[in-house]
Amino acid sequence: ARERAHADSLAVAGDVVVLLDRGNLRVGDTVALGDKIEYPGVPRFSPEHFSQIHIEDALRRKHLDRGLRHLAEEGTILLLFAPSITGPIPIVGAVGSLQFDVLLDRLQREYGVSARLEKLPFHCARWVTGPDNQIEKVANAYGRRRVMDTDGAELILFDNEWTLQRSIEQEKDLTFHDVQPNTSADA
Repeated sequence: ARERAHADSLAVAGDVVVLLDRGNLRVGDTVALGDKIEYPGVPRFSPEHFSQIHIEDALRRKHLDRGLRHLAEEGTILLLFAPSITGPIPIVGAVGSLQFDVLLDRLQREYGVSARLEKLPFHCARWVTGPDNQIEKVANAYGRRRVMDTDGAELILFDNEWTLQRSIEQEKDLTFHDVQPNTSADA
């Protein structure tokens, strides 16, 4: 059990392999020799609950950022950023509100961050592709907010399903996706 070997020796199925990483690998990455392997990716579904996260101690900001990034990579939450004069504001999205309880608990236990959530008035979101000026027009209307995910993909948060459906009907130059467009099929 305490036997160690260098990575240049071949591992076989069932072997436990430990890689030291400086942040280049993410949850779900594949390490292989030979031809490049590509998977379609795990789809990110559109959340229905949104909150802005606030921390009690500003000196723990780096810990918060690291924790949010890791939890988003695991799929616990969808991490979004809203533009602001003072820098991007982290917004967390979840399919169910119980995910927020898990988020706060894990931030406290694993990253030493005391945080609170401020519920936002949005109930649906869509990744949006199309001309930037059209995206901006839709996002600036009442009951909406433009955000970006950790991959830089644009989303618009909507206050209700009716507003979303109306936007889909009116904006023929835009495509609204209920899963992230570069990891799965479009909506």
